[in-house]
Amino acid sequence: MAIDSYYKAARERASRKKSPWNWILLPFSIIGIAGAFFFISASLLSLQKLLFSPDAILSSGTRVGNNLIIVPSFFLALPLGFIFANLFTWCIPPARKALDGEAAGVNGASFKESIKGLIVGFVIILLIVVPLSFLGVLNYFYITNNGVTAHFLFTLHEKHYDWSDIVKIHAECTREDGSFFWSYVLHMKDGKKVDIFEETRLKFVSVYYKIKPFIRAQKHIKYSYKLGVNEIRWLKSRYPQDAEKIIRIIQNKE
Repeated sequence: MAIDSYYKAARERASRKKSPWNWILLPFSIIGIAGAFFFISASLLSLQKLLFSPDAILSSGTRVGNNLIIVPSFFLALPLGFIFANLFTWCIPPARKALDGEAAGVNGASFKESIKGLIVGFVIILLIVVPLSFLGVLNYFYITNNGVTAHFLFTLHEKHYDWSDIVKIHAECTREDGSFFWSYVLHMKDGKKVDIFEETRLKFVSVYYKIKPFIRAQKHIKYSYKLGVNEIRWLKSRYPQDAEKIIRIIQNKE
């Protein structure tokens, strides 16, 4: 019954929106959403960086971790962007007069009611986003001269691995459904895996010379890779200046 009433009210509000001033809400919404998204995601990523060692050679959130930051940040930015658009539009006297006239007598259409509804939506989304974003921030790795440190999903503490804890490395560049995937996965003796190529890409390539001596010193590490002709062709077309180095790293020849 409540859903039906809300639907009818929404249709009535939409049918009364005749003023050209309604169009001004669109650019303000886009600006507000984009600004809020950038601020929220940048703040969370900056918070994550505080967890990395200052001596890190390479550091990054994982792909899953970064998605848990970026995607919830977007949904949280939606109501904030709409609130910004409504507030900014309300500050323009002609727009306020026209839109208040359209909202008169329509339940939930007034400025105060709209803002109240958006705030309620923001709080609901916030309650969902906070734990997801927290998991995202705490899903990362960083590499120092002493080894690899990772914080895995659903764990309370970081896990440090010495270089001797690496038992296998598997690198690959593969194509699936038109998309190319890179990986340089460190297999640890406790069964955990850390992909240091996942979200770092060319950054990893640029600092590989610092990491290579530590890996090569571990004679027990088994190495395997997967790299096809099409993938090599793609790398050369996509990264003409770095392709040869990337290929040699994947093939363990660099």
